[in-house]
Amino acid sequence: EGGVVRVTVGTTPGVITFTVENDGPGIDPDDAERIFDIYVTKPGDESRSFGLGLPLSRRLARLLGGELRALPQASGGCFLLELPAADPS
Repeated sequence: EGGVVRVTVGTTPGVITFTVENDGPGIDPDDAERIFDIYVTKPGDESRSFGLGLPLSRRLARLLGGELRALPQASGGCFLLELPAADPS
């Protein structure tokens, strides 16, 4: 609540990149892949899971020929979504 979310879009030949950053808790390098597993819990807080949102989002990105990654950092969350750009012809 009251946080900030920043979304940026960039392109390189053949790829559209979306970066989503927030000022929430950071992503530990040990968790950067684990958070994409279904119903993974945060160590020390087993009563809450990360749920289905990230696993489903990554699966959809991959079905579209792209990739979704979490970028580890000490504070704030950062996610990178790369999707193939449509051929303009």
